[in-house]
Amino acid sequence: MHAAAEAALLEYGGLHVGAVAPGLEMARSDIAFDPSLADGEEERLLESFSELRGRHLFPLGEVHHGHGFLAMAEDGEVFLVMEEIFGRWPSLTVAIEALLLGLRR
Repeated sequence: MHAAAEAALLEYGGLHVGAVAPGLEMARSDIAFDPSLADGEEERLLESFSELRGRHLFPLGEVHHGHGFLAMAEDGEVFLVMEEIFGRWPSLTVAIEALLLGLRR
């Protein structure tokens, strides 16, 4: 676990917030901050998404009732990964706002 993920999980670890519902620009999502929910996804990240190769990502948990998961890079950038990289935000704060309100940022 890198320092950015550790800080995020110290603040949010164990929380389950939000709900899947209509949002402002897309569906709102729930977020479960528990890295164990994304166990084993690290390899898929690096094998499936060439743009993420060379980045040290750590899973933060899952979203949308397990249909995707959040991963954080060492620089604090956050990714929502489903069958593709569905979301990419410069920080966890921006990611949380977008997911809970249903914004496409």
